[in-house]
Amino acid sequence: MLDDSKFSFQGLYVWDALYQERAILTTMDIWRVGTFHDPHLPLPELAEVSHITYLQTKRGTKLLTSGWWGMVRKINYSGDWLMGLSWCMVCGFESIVPYYYAIYFAILLIHRSIRDDHMCKEKYGDDWDKYKAIVPYRFIPGVI
Repeated sequence: MLDDSKFSFQGLYVWDALYQERAILTTMDIWRVGTFHDPHLPLPELAEVSHITYLQTKRGTKLLTSGWWGMVRKINYSGDWLMGLSWCMVCGFESIVPYYYAIYFAILLIHRSIRDDHMCKEKYGDDWDKYKAIVPYRFIPGVI
């Protein structure tokens, strides 16, 4: 039988993620790291980014077509889901209940990616179709 504390912590994690979703990028830790963390990269290392490819959009912005985002459009969602699954796996395999979170999170991320795709189509127009032709997969390279 699973310990109730595992369910309590899992429930708290799910509630917090849902409640705070819109605020995650404005939280102090994210803001401070992005603002005050200087990795002190030497010029030769910065020059190594010359291999990065992108699609220049009519809006004047660029869409990455190399690296992780050159393989799939939502690699960050894939990583988020794998982290969520690892939280579930800590609870063991005696019950499916802890895995409801991973199932729910997968549905949420799929739905969110569909909404994102629609918003990006509105934002980038035909350039989004070109980008999707270059990076056809959403979550897993060669699969989906």
